[in-house]
Amino acid sequence: MPIFDTKQLKSQNGVVRTKSLFIETSYDDPRFWIMTLKEHDQKVKGGKTLLSLPRLYVEYCTDDPSEYTLAQEVFGSWKVWSALANADKRIQHAIGLARVEADVKRKSLAFREVIKDIKSGDASFQTKKWIVDEPWKAPEKATDGRKTRKKQTEVAQAAFEKEGLSEDLQRLKDEGYLQ
Repeated sequence: MPIFDTKQLKSQNGVVRTKSLFIETSYDDPRFWIMTLKEHDQKVKGGKTLLSLPRLYVEYCTDDPSEYTLAQEVFGSWKVWSALANADKRIQHAIGLARVEADVKRKSLAFREVIKDIKSGDASFQTKKWIVDEPWKAPEKATDGRKTRKKQTEVAQAAFEKEGLSEDLQRLKDEGYLQ
């Protein structure tokens, strides 16, 4: 059963309400307000609590970036969610910010799991290499690839030294396996 009822989300004619659902965008009757574009739920006169769309978005879309779970469990319909997501620019802006936050939270959770696997010794070589290479970072705008490679080498060298592997690294270089 969705959080919001169809009677709250649609007019008597069956038209999906969009701007009238939010305190920030409504020009209609305040009785239609059920949500806010703020980051946290908001209490209004009469003790009514307006649920935060950004908070709901992050809660439901961190594990489901398709937004389908949010559409079904909050609004009960993909059609209603689609209408909201394409409504007023202020609503679109709030959803855009929430999408970014959900992406960051998803990556944060993934990093925690990867780091946990590395610390426990369960991580594969590829996982460890992925952490060292940092592909999630935007590439620097250096036009000289030599500087970038040199910096990566220095960071890797510092990591080897910190872990006490510099002697093994030197032995591999002396035997000709590494340059």
